Amino acid sequence: MNSPAIDAQGLTRTVSLRSGDDLHILRGADLTVAHGESVAVVGRSGSGKSTLLAILGLLAKPDGGALHLSGRDALAVSDAARARMRNEHLGFIFQNYSLLPHLSAAENVELPLLQGTRVRRKAARTAVAEALTSVGLGERGSARPRELSGGEQQRVAIARALVRRPGLVLADEPTGALDEDTAELVLDVLQTAVNRLGTTLLLVTHDKQIARRTNRVLSLHAGRLSPSKDDP
Repeated sequence: MNSPAIDAQGLTRTVSLRSGDDLHILRGADLTVAHGESVAVVGRSGSGKSTLLAILGLLAKPDGGALHLSGRDALAVSDAARARMRNEHLGFIFQNYSLLPHLSAAENVELPLLQGTRVRRKAARTAVAEALTSVGLGERGSARPRELSGGEQQRVAIARALVRRPGLVLADEPTGALDEDTAELVLDVLQTAVNRLGTTLLLVTHDKQIARRTNRVLSLHAGRLSPSKDDP
């Protein structure tokens, strides 16, 4: 593909405070990410990392700027079209896993297949089994989240993010709730899985050690993105 996986130009986002003042979260953020690339965005708490991720993940709209995903204008389409793009072409991984406690690991992984363009039951079962196997949990599909360790729960979340084979995975502090050794294991699993699929990975993290394991590190400061001093 000639078009980058992410092409964001001049993204702005401002919120009004109760005091009447404006808080400028993004002040013209530019970001271009190639297909298959892994990029980390680092920044202090409150720097706007989660806001940026929400905009890139089509969960929120910027006040200004342009956003193209794989060449498609993500801001000019209808809300319904944005929802389809989000479900079928994006995968999400959150710090707190966001697994439904009453569902098994396999049922949690299957959830994206029940939305958007439906997948036939047999194909869905195969996709779920392959996704769980890819993160080393092929034998734990029947387990509920409470029966899994934190690292295993995050691996289930990775399988869920990848089950539709999305072109882009967005990860919000994916190892933030894990101890150092478990975080390294989970990141190994994530990177192996996205590399196997050729998926683009963008993660935000406060952990510079984790960030250094990506192809490129950017820093979000004063509402703008720039190459980080910790770029590997």
